[in-house]
Amino acid sequence: MVKFNRDLKTGDIFIHYHIAGKRFRASTGMRVSEKNWTGKWAKSSRVEYNGLTVNDELAHCQQCLVMAIVKLKAEGGGDIPRLKELYEIETTGKASSKGYGLKLFGVFQAGI
Repeated sequence: MVKFNRDLKTGDIFIHYHIAGKRFRASTGMRVSEKNWTGKWAKSSRVEYNGLTVNDELAHCQQCLVMAIVKLKAEGGGDIPRLKELYEIETTGKASSKGYGLKLFGVFQAGI
C-alpha cells in the first residue's frame, strides 16, 4: 500500500511503498505545513503548493508509482533502484538516459 508522510523538519512530503521486504521512498517535490497535514493527506482540497493542489498531486504521484510497479513486474521484477528509475520516468514523462551512452559506446566500438 502506498503511503505518504511529511518530514517534520522541512515539511517535504515523501511517498513510501514496501516491495519484497524493501522500502521504496521518493520525494514528491511538495511541501506542506504541519497545520495543513492530516498525517496521510492534506487537510482539504484547497491546500496548494506552488499553485498546484496538494491532494491532486499526491494522487498523481500514487498513480505514477502504480504504473512504475506494473512496468517493473512486466520486466520480470527488479530492485528498488530500477523502480525509482521507472517512477522518475513516469513522473517526469522523460526517459532516463542513464547508462544509455555506454550501450551506444559498445555499439560504436563493435563497428556496427
